[in-house]
Amino acid sequence: MQILLVLTIACVLLFVVFVLWPHLARLKGDAGRQSALLSHVPPEMDVRSHVRAVYRKAVAQTSKGKRAARAAARAATAGKKDE
Repeated sequence: MQILLVLTIACVLLFVVFVLWPHLARLKGDAGRQSALLSHVPPEMDVRSHVRAVYRKAVAQTSKGKRAARAAARAATAGKKDE
């Protein structure tokens, strides 16, 4: 019974390592690329506030899209109820 437990834990750990390993390598490469790009940005540019603004705009667009999808779904279900 204990051997099965050890084998199961080993299999889960191997699965996690082999699934996450390529993603971790990709993240390291992306971080290196981003830092190389940021090294070319002039120091007087406020990168953090620009990134925050872009992120807020993307989140706002996503929430607008979700609201529009909900409204369309409500209209579709209301149309079916009327029939």
